[in-house]
Amino acid sequence: MSGDQYVSRIEGRIAKAEARLNRALKKRNVPAEVQSQIKADFAKAASTIRHAAKKAAADGKVSKQEAKQVRQQIRKIKKAAFKKYGVKAKRKGN
Repeated sequence: MSGDQYVSRIEGRIAKAEARLNRALKKRNVPAEVQSQIKADFAKAASTIRHAAKKAAADGKVSKQEAKQVRQQIRKIKKAAFKKYGVKAKRKGN
Protein backbone atom coordinates (compact mmCIF):
# COMPACT_ATOMS: atom_id res chain seq x y z
CA MET A 1 0.00 0.00 0.00
CA SER A 2 1.26 3.48 -0.70
CA GLY A 3 2.36 5.57 2.26
CA ASP A 4 -0.13 8.37 1.64
CA GLN A 5 -3.03 5.92 1.41
CA TYR A 6 -2.00 4.25 4.64
CA VAL A 7 -1.67 7.51 6.57
CA SER A 8 -5.07 8.73 5.34
CA ARG A 9 -6.60 5.38 6.32
CA ILE A 10 -5.16 5.69 9.84
CA GLU A 11 -6.44 9.28 10.07
CA GLY A 12 -9.92 8.04 9.16
CA ARG A 13 -9.78 5.34 11.83
CA ILE A 14 -8.66 7.88 14.43
CA ALA A 15 -11.54 10.20 13.47
CA LYS A 16 -14.06 7.35 13.80
CA ALA A 17 -12.63 6.35 17.17
CA GLU A 18 -12.85 9.93 18.42
CA ALA A 19 -16.47 10.19 17.31
CA ARG A 20 -17.27 6.89 19.04
CA LEU A 21 -15.51 8.09 22.20
CA ASN A 22 -17.48 11.34 22.25
CA ARG A 23 -20.78 9.47 21.82
CA ALA A 24 -19.89 7.10 24.66
CA LEU A 25 -18.90 9.95 26.99
CA LYS A 26 -22.15 11.77 26.27
CA LYS A 27 -24.27 8.62 26.64
CA ARG A 28 -22.73 7.75 30.02
CA ASN A 29 -22.91 11.32 31.38
CA VAL A 30 -19.23 11.36 32.33
CA PRO A 31 -18.25 14.40 34.47
CA ALA A 32 -16.51 17.23 32.59
CA GLU A 33 -13.20 16.86 34.48
CA VAL A 34 -12.98 13.16 33.63
CA GLN A 35 -14.01 13.86 30.03
CA SER A 36 -11.19 16.35 29.62
CA GLN A 37 -8.68 13.83 31.00
CA ILE A 38 -9.96 11.07 28.73
CA LYS A 39 -9.86 13.35 25.69
CA ALA A 40 -6.31 14.46 26.55
CA ASP A 41 -5.24 10.82 26.83
CA PHE A 42 -6.92 10.10 23.49
CA ALA A 43 -5.14 13.03 21.82
CA LYS A 44 -1.79 11.82 23.15
CA ALA A 45 -2.49 8.27 21.93
CA ALA A 46 -3.64 9.56 18.53
CA SER A 47 -0.42 11.56 18.21
CA THR A 48 1.64 8.45 18.97
CA ILE A 49 -0.30 6.43 16.40
CA ARG A 50 0.05 9.15 13.74
CA HIS A 51 3.79 9.23 14.34
CA ALA A 52 4.03 5.44 13.99
CA ALA A 53 1.99 5.51 10.77
CA LYS A 54 4.12 8.28 9.27
CA LYS A 55 7.28 6.42 10.26
CA ALA A 56 5.98 3.27 8.55
CA ALA A 57 5.10 5.30 5.44
CA ALA A 58 8.39 7.23 5.32
CA ASP A 59 9.76 5.30 2.34
CA GLY A 60 6.56 5.73 0.33
CA LYS A 61 5.34 2.16 0.80
CA VAL A 62 3.95 0.32 3.81
CA SER A 63 4.73 -3.38 4.04
CA LYS A 64 2.58 -5.95 5.84
CA GLN A 65 5.18 -6.14 8.59
CA GLU A 66 5.18 -2.36 9.14
CA ALA A 67 1.37 -2.27 9.22
CA LYS A 68 1.35 -5.17 11.68
CA GLN A 69 3.71 -3.28 14.00
CA VAL A 70 1.45 -0.23 13.92
CA ARG A 71 -1.62 -2.39 14.69
CA GLN A 72 0.19 -4.00 17.62
CA GLN A 73 1.05 -0.56 18.96
CA ILE A 74 -2.60 0.53 18.60
CA ARG A 75 -3.80 -2.54 20.52
CA LYS A 76 -1.26 -1.92 23.27
CA ILE A 77 -2.36 1.72 23.67
CA LYS A 78 -6.06 0.77 23.61
CA LYS A 79 -5.58 -1.98 26.19
CA ALA A 80 -3.73 0.39 28.52
CA ALA A 81 -6.49 3.01 28.22
CA PHE A 82 -9.22 0.46 28.91
CA LYS A 83 -7.33 -0.76 31.95
CA LYS A 84 -6.76 2.78 33.24
CA TYR A 85 -10.44 3.71 33.04
CA GLY A 86 -11.87 0.32 34.00
CA VAL A 87 -13.61 -0.35 30.71
CA LYS A 88 -14.17 -3.87 29.45
CA ALA A 89 -13.54 -4.38 25.76
CA LYS A 90 -16.59 -5.46 23.81
CA ARG A 91 -16.05 -8.49 21.64
CA LYS A 92 -18.13 -9.34 18.62
CA GLY A 93 -20.26 -12.42 19.19
CA ASN A 94 -20.42 -12.03 22.99
